[in-house]
Amino acid sequence: MSVVRPAQVKKLTFAIFEKIGAPPEAAEIISRYTVDSHLYGHDTHGLQSVPRYVNDMKAGKIDPTAQMEIVKNDPPTVLIDGHWGFGYVTAAQAMDVAIETAKQHGLAAVAVNKCNHVGMLWGYVKMAVDEGLIAIILCSSGTLAPDRGLVVPYGGTRRFLGANPLAWGLPAGEMKPLIMDMSTSVVAAGQVLLAQEKGETIPEGWMVDEEGRPTTDPDALFKRGGALLPFGGHKGYGLSLLVEMMGGILAGFGCAYLPEYREGNGLMMLVLDVERFVHLEEFQRQADELFREIKKVPTDAQTTEILIPGELEFRAKEKRVREGIAIPDKTWQTITELAAELGINLVELLG
Repeated sequence: MSVVRPAQVKKLTFAIFEKIGAPPEAAEIISRYTVDSHLYGHDTHGLQSVPRYVNDMKAGKIDPTAQMEIVKNDPPTVLIDGHWGFGYVTAAQAMDVAIETAKQHGLAAVAVNKCNHVGMLWGYVKMAVDEGLIAIILCSSGTLAPDRGLVVPYGGTRRFLGANPLAWGLPAGEMKPLIMDMSTSVVAAGQVLLAQEKGETIPEGWMVDEEGRPTTDPDALFKRGGALLPFGGHKGYGLSLLVEMMGGILAGFGCAYLPEYREGNGLMMLVLDVERFVHLEEFQRQADELFREIKKVPTDAQTTEILIPGELEFRAKEKRVREGIAIPDKTWQTITELAAELGINLVELLG
């Protein structure tokens, strides 16, 4: 493992994307979301994703100068075309629109299509929560596989659905807010990729191979047509279809099984203004009371503490700001080789 400071991750990411032609404002958003992914413990969406985006730019999949376009604006509903720019940039700007719309109209439903990979949903939800709003994001997911779908439907043996994450966040007062970001598959594909890079097996119950048989080999997902399982059996499958229809069909992005499907993310962002229902201070007070009381519940033999969703991420940030971010050797080697290829002097850049 290589341990680097958050500021170094941000500086390195900014330099890479600026070097390959991203406008400074886009490179700033990408570098901020990259370091935040590490700080909040979502390492699979940090530096590990950078080579993927660089390759997508080289292949013409990402238009680095594309600007999102509001194609329908009938508040509280908004439809946005990302024009295949950087997913991080499109999603952040779309959430800005959702926040402003919700403040003006009490709620917002913002759909986004033609959008490249947006990384973790956590940060976009937090943007709304920081403004005292409630946010839900349904994300029809792209895939790293050549045959589109990545997840089997419940009871199936062949990949069909995307990993289809969803996230939600609600503000609190003195306590940290509740923020949840989860895939509707048992685990995100990035976790399998991380195990593959480390040369490790994966736990049982994550995947099936190309024959529909349980497997612990991460290569089965990326090299042999295996598939992830939906979490919670039929319940996760039901949520996955909800996301596929909201972020895929309703947002105009399309579904993963279609031959014309293009890898990326379709988004449906739902934002509510707490003040339209109850004073924000009262909501925060009751949220704090709820969180404090639930943490008093006795734990079972395997648990030492009841946690509020998002609590681990906030603790991870405190620790990583203090101690630095551990990057797997293979990921760091790939990044340093990419930097050298682009003519970036790491010693000079990082000090």
